[in-house]
Amino acid sequence: MKFGNWSPDIDISAYRFAAEAHWNSKKQQLVPGTDIPYLMHFTWVAMEVMAALEKESNLDGNLARIRQQPREIWMVKMADRITNLQRPPKNWKPDKINRYREEAIIIHDRLKEGSEYLAGRLLKKVNDYPERYQEEN
Repeated sequence: MKFGNWSPDIDISAYRFAAEAHWNSKKQQLVPGTDIPYLMHFTWVAMEVMAALEKESNLDGNLARIRQQPREIWMVKMADRITNLQRPPKNWKPDKINRYREEAIIIHDRLKEGSEYLAGRLLKKVNDYPERYQEEN
């Protein structure tokens, strides 16, 4: 995923504008129920979006680089995810379990030509993953 014409200068200018609008000598806006400047709310929202975009682009970028390698490398990535689709850690919530499963589907879709055998094993693990473990956590 590309960020288009992202410019730190524009972001800094917008952030400064928001700071001045929400924090001035007449009225200091705070996150409700706290002493935290409301401007932090915008920062937290931006961090969530950036984390989501970097996560998506990291997986896409990693798989694109793997696809440029010999098929044996594709096989290693599929085998790695097969072995990682074991019982998830107890602290994983259902949404994290589902995201991990969705990543495995993307890995399968992008690398399945690397090995018919491993692609079949990975798909079986993906299909079994939520049924076997989601309710247990």
